[in-house]
Amino acid sequence: SLQINGGGPFSIGPAVAIFGNLQIQNLPVTPGTNQVCETFVWGNLVFQNSGTGIQIGSAGGCVGNFVVGNLLVQNNSGASVIDSNIVVGSLKDQRNTEATQVFTNTINNNLQCSGNTTITGGGNKAHHKLGQCSTF
Repeated sequence: SLQINGGGPFSIGPAVAIFGNLQIQNLPVTPGTNQVCETFVWGNLVFQNSGTGIQIGSAGGCVGNFVVGNLLVQNNSGASVIDSNIVVGSLKDQRNTEATQVFTNTINNNLQCSGNTTITGGGNKAHHKLGQCSTF
């Protein structure tokens, strides 16, 4: 497992394997956007309680991630993009105060979004789509 708690800008991937959980939290407000791309996460991927932006998935020459567990993005005040990921469990996006984008993800279980200030998305495939993501 890998945990990032606080600290400065980071980029994980491409071609990284984490045979456990990836938890990123409590990042301070900084300019720019952090990135997790083309990463295989055997457990859960959690990004929470952070003030800086995140790109989880497809970005500038980097493809989406494969998450065996759940993908959770919650309680962030930086913009978040969740794009082109494969999630075996559920994808939950909740209580983010900056713009959130949820596009072209394939989720084996639930895609659930709630309490986000601004959210857009489309092209997602999921067993169930709930809340703000019900039409995505």
